[in-house]
This record gives sequence, structure tokens and C-alpha cells, in this order.
Amino acid sequence: MSKKCSYFLETPPRDYSFLGFYQYRRQQSDFTFSFRKEALKLKSDLNELMNDDSEEVKTAVSHLLHNYKNHRERYHDVRVFWNEIESSTVNSNLHLDKVRTARTVMHGTRNLIKTAIKEIDRTLKPDESLVSNNKLDDDDVTPSRKKQRTDAEFPPSTSVQTSTIFKPDNVSTEELGDDEEIKFDLTNISMELKCEPVVKWEIGCINITDRFRCYQEDVLKKAEREGLKYENIYELLALSSIMVLCWPCPYPMFTNQEWEEITKTNPYIISEPPLPPEISSSLRDAVNRYLIGGFVFMERGNTELNKMVALMFNNLYYGIPEVAPSKLSEEEHCEMFIYPIARSFRKSKKEHELKLNRANVGSKTRPDLSCTVNGVPILNSEFKPLGCTPLQRKKDKLKVQLKARKSINQQLKSKRGPGEAVMFLNMGDSMESFFMDLKYDGLYRSWSFLTTKLVVDKATIPLAGFAISHFMALEERVEKIAKDFKYRSSQFTPPAQMSFVRKLPDSPQVKMLLH
Repeated sequence: MSKKCSYFLETPPRDYSFLGFYQYRRQQSDFTFSFRKEALKLKSDLNELMNDDSEEVKTAVSHLLHNYKNHRERYHDVRVFWNEIESSTVNSNLHLDKVRTARTVMHGTRNLIKTAIKEIDRTLKPDESLVSNNKLDDDDVTPSRKKQRTDAEFPPSTSVQTSTIFKPDNVSTEELGDDEEIKFDLTNISMELKCEPVVKWEIGCINITDRFRCYQEDVLKKAEREGLKYENIYELLALSSIMVLCWPCPYPMFTNQEWEEITKTNPYIISEPPLPPEISSSLRDAVNRYLIGGFVFMERGNTELNKMVALMFNNLYYGIPEVAPSKLSEEEHCEMFIYPIARSFRKSKKEHELKLNRANVGSKTRPDLSCTVNGVPILNSEFKPLGCTPLQRKKDKLKVQLKARKSINQQLKSKRGPGEAVMFLNMGDSMESFFMDLKYDGLYRSWSFLTTKLVVDKATIPLAGFAISHFMALEERVEKIAKDFKYRSSQFTPPAQMSFVRKLPDSPQVKMLLH
């Protein structure tokens, strides 16, 4: 039994209780003072204990799980315990807020007084001010006057309501970022587009390489004429030689019939359900019990896969809220919705290991879910919680595609293959995955793999099977690519594939996204 269950190790099963658990946790150094986090920990411990060999333990734990829902409101002693904890925390925070507010007001008042004095000076001596601006050299101005004239001070029209003690409006900041022009070294891109591709992608009478090259040339002219912004994501990716194969078709040079013919060649299409029929049936039974108001718990079967899926489902169900919150931090979002169905894969005996909260080498930011082999990321992911903004979604969609492109170049440079990378995106309650390859000259193909919804509250628990299947299918294919790369020798990849590689366009915004 793991260390996190120490309360249950030291307590007889007949004495298990919600209050006893919280009182024990209160004495531990890692107590979080958060009911939500401690309740999630309790739920995780209980689910793990359901796998215990002792029938007495499982009976006691089953009783707690049955009464877990709304247990704070149902049990007076638990409610009193947490009310006291939260009351003391609130009082402490209020004291700190008062100190911070006092300091902020004093700082803002001091700046306002300086601004008022300057305004009076300008009003009483306009001619002198004018002469000072037009005729005096820097040597005639004293250091103290120089210091006062900074951008940090208020302009003459600034009022008390717009002083620095107030933060800028988030919406305006979002709009400003959305209007940011993405700068590329268009000269180098233009020179690359003038080179005739050696190996082209053709399906029947559709020359995809030539049509995409014409699209790239049109995008280049648009970038020179009016610039590109984050909303032009497919055009930005086209300048990076990335073609996204998804529905609806994002490119005007293909008809729907042609696009259907192209996307049918997707080498990553799933031919069989990721979950065996018996496990899918157990999942449906657990969901059906929820729909009729019964006790929701997925029984573990005899196989390791069945036990793993049961653990994921039970952790997920007892960790999600009744109603999805409108906004969460990224860490809270992952802890509540992602980790319960992704963490179990870390125990699988594979050629690789999926990592949570680990940074890639050479990157200052960390992906929430990654697979790295020999220093090269095979899987890249980006997460944004519920309540994320449209601009955040656009940036992450662009970022994860560029990271996959970079990964392919690293693979080909180090081991000449396999030239494949995996992407996972969780934006709010949506989950998308893509696979990128490089089989033709200067054409990084990004294939849509799966799109499913994330379980974010009790009402969406019927979607749990799709969410778990998404991770299962993704992990299986990541394993194949990781194994291929790990044991690959350079002789297995045709040297001609090295000529397909294109350098990442020089762009300050792209560099910032990738580091």
C-alpha cells in the first residue's frame, strides 16, 4: 500500500471516517488547507483501497465511497472542521490584503501628488515649459528633472479612477495580442518556394504538392501586403511548410470531393475500437448506474487493462464536480480532469514513459504530457483550462504544430528517422490529437487523429469512455513511434528523406512560442 494511505494503515477499518482522515491530514506537513484538494486525495486513497485484499477494508471503504458525495454538507463534524480551517485562512489572508492595499494606495497617492504638482507648473508657466521643451540642451536640465519625466508617470489628463493601483483590462489586452502581426523572414521563404520539389505528393490526378505550393505563394504575397496575425493559423503554418489535414478543409484550392479523397489516405486511421468489448461494457454499466441514480463504481476485472481502466474511471468520477466551473487554473484543470485518465499509463511496461509536468530539454516551458526518447520529444502537448481565451487557443494550436515539425527535424538529424511526431491539444473541454510526418519534399503533413470531449462534470460522465479511448489509442501509437526511434539505425531511412527537411522560418514570435 502506498504512503499516501498511511491514515488507513494506522486506523482499524471499523474506525474509518471522513473527519478522522481530515484530522490526520491536518497534522501532516503537506496539508493543503483546501477542502477540494484534500477531498480529491481522500477519493484517490479510497479508490486505491478498493483493490485491497482484505474484505473488511473494502467494506469500510465502500461505505465511505457510497457517502462521499456532498459529505461535507451531510456530516456536521466535517462541516465544522472545514469551516474553522477556512475561517482562519480567510482572516490571515484579509490581514495580508490590508497590508498590501495600504502600500498600494500610498504608492498611488504619492504618484498622484507628483502629477498634480507637474500639472500646476504647466498651467502657471506655459511659456517657460515650451521654451524648456524646444531650446534647452540636456546639459541645462538637472538630473532630478530628468528623472521626473518618465513614461511611468501619469499624463496630465489622468484621473484618480485610472491610477496605477488598478490593473489593465484583460479583454483589451487579449484584443491587443490578437492584433499582433507575426513577423517572418519572408525573403528566405520566397527563395525556398522558388526551388522545385524533387518528390511530390500526388493522389490520382491531384498534385497536392503543386497546389499547396501555389497556396504558399499566395500567403506570402498576403504577408508582404498586409501581414499575418494569430487568427491566420493555417496561413502561418503554410509558411512553415505545414499542411493540416482536417475537416472542414482549410484550403480553398481543393474541392470537398478532392479533400475527402486525400484524407482517406490518412495512415493513422483507427481500424478497431481501442477498448475491448468487455471493458466497454463495464464502462457502460457504470455510466448507466449514474443515469438511474445508483452507486457509481466500475468493478475491476481480471486483466491488467481492465483494472487500469476501472482505476481511471473511478478516479475521474469521484474527482469531478457536479457542475463544471467557469474558470480554473491550468494546474487545477489538469489535476481534476486530465491526470485521472492519463496518470495510469505511467505504470505501463513500455519502451517509453509518458511524463506529466516535465520540461523538454532546451525549453523553458513544460508540456503537461510528453514522451521524450534520447532527448527528442516524440509527443508534444498543450493544455488550456476551462475559461481559456480564443487567443490562448490560437497560440497553442500554432505552438504544438511547430514543436512537432521541430521534433521531426531532430529525429532525421540524429537517426535519420522515423520522421513522425505526435501532438495532443486540450483546450477547455475539447481534446484533439494529430500526427505529423515528412514523406515528401518540403511538406510536413499534419493528420487529424481524434477529436473528443473532456469529462468536466457529472453530466458529461457518459463521455468517459470516449476520453479514455482517446488516451488509449494515442498511447499505443506513441509507443510504436518511440520504439522505432529508440532502436533505429540511420541505414533504415533513405538518405533522400534528408532533402525533404526545411528550416524553421526566422520569426521572433515563433522563437518565443518554442522556448
